[in-house]
Amino acid sequence: MSKTYFFLLLGLISSLINAQQVYNIPNNLKDSNRSIKDAFTITNQETKNLTLFIDDNKTFNAYVYDKAMNRLDELSSVGLPNRYDEILGYIQKENRTILFLKHRNNKEFGAIVYDFKSNETKEIQFDIKFKNEEFVEVLSKNNKFYIISVEEKSSKINFYEFGGISYNKHTIHLDYNFRIERNQPQTLHQMLSVSEGLGSNLEIEKIENYLPVSVQMASSMNKFYETTNGFDLSLDKSIYETYIISVDVSSYEYQIHQFEKPKYSSTETFYGNSFLLDNNIFQLVANSDELYFQVINRESGESLKKLTLKKDESIDFKNSPIIQDKEGDIYAPHRELEKTSKFLRKIDNENIAISVYKVGFGYQITMGSYNEIKQGGPMMMGMPGMSMSMGGGFGLVASAYFSYSYGKSVRIECLFDEQFRHLDGKPRKNIFDKIKDYAEVLQNNDTAETVFEWNNDVYYGYYSSITESYRLIKF
Repeated sequence: MSKTYFFLLLGLISSLINAQQVYNIPNNLKDSNRSIKDAFTITNQETKNLTLFIDDNKTFNAYVYDKAMNRLDELSSVGLPNRYDEILGYIQKENRTILFLKHRNNKEFGAIVYDFKSNETKEIQFDIKFKNEEFVEVLSKNNKFYIISVEEKSSKINFYEFGGISYNKHTIHLDYNFRIERNQPQTLHQMLSVSEGLGSNLEIEKIENYLPVSVQMASSMNKFYETTNGFDLSLDKSIYETYIISVDVSSYEYQIHQFEKPKYSSTETFYGNSFLLDNNIFQLVANSDELYFQVINRESGESLKKLTLKKDESIDFKNSPIIQDKEGDIYAPHRELEKTSKFLRKIDNENIAISVYKVGFGYQITMGSYNEIKQGGPMMMGMPGMSMSMGGGFGLVASAYFSYSYGKSVRIECLFDEQFRHLDGKPRKNIFDKIKDYAEVLQNNDTAETVFEWNNDVYYGYYSSITESYRLIKF
């Protein structure tokens, strides 16, 4: 890219963001001629500081800024071996940050310790080696970090609890019989497993429900939600009900609740899914002939809203056209479908999804289905800023944004007030829509994109090869 074009581009970008604040962060610790491909952040709720990590394929560079964007510290690490390529989470205390990483085999774990007081780093490979257990998720809470796994062919959940670089192991056994299609008892491991090729993998999507959640993320049958004391794990593999497992990690006590789905039949095939928000469970069940939607209060079990839709009826509760995204190009215009019957046929599959986003007047609810891109389009690990995956909630805003921007889905948007009465009007653009409009101008001319929340604002970041600095734009 020529410098003339670069500065013209900057002018266009500046007009798009309406004089939003832009920060340039020099990458003076860079120790490689290779291009920067990955960046990720830690935002500290107590100190209000930001730590930006930039991976230049040779060193792991950390830069610490206060809320006024004054640089406080910087430190570089040689990193862990290449196959430790997923950052899971962190513990941050005073002048010390511990980054936790997972090996590509999903069985081994390590950490990088940044000690900004001594100006030293330490790289660690833990002695944890999963044999008869599979990785589920991670949790960072109250200056502790938890690696969570499930034992194969069982309902035993293991917790590896870190307060620093040492850990304690805890196990809970869920004394509960789950079911899928028949009344045959199923273990938690069976509920979480999905077939893949000749084998199977666990399917769990971590959800931050204060963010817009894409159809792709919402289509997961199993969702992990962080709570005040631990987490909720929702299971939707059953055709009969949604299960919610609530775990308190301070005491390792748990509760399991089940909520009957609005429609199921032993003779007809229905696909269903759910979403948790504001102590309510939102359920969607459909096939090519009909759709059922309901909202249930989790504490009382009271049904707060019910909707039904037949294939020959108009969708009087939608506030958008029936949208079908084009495959493989995030900037291509989408198609609009006319008939309810076509919409129901499109969502009549195991990737049916519902997501709910809180807005000022109530709720914006998305109903639809996700189609996995097989060829010709970016997958999660191939997205900008995602080749060093940010799992387990670390970088979850970025994961949510890239999932929201990429993929192929069919969906409708619906607006409801706080009593779940349908509202007229057009769906509002959310923060991810605004960032996507801005990123479209870049057209992949820069790298290491990320999105994060800091001090109640959302930031979009990318690495500029022209200035050799990392640019942050506040939205």
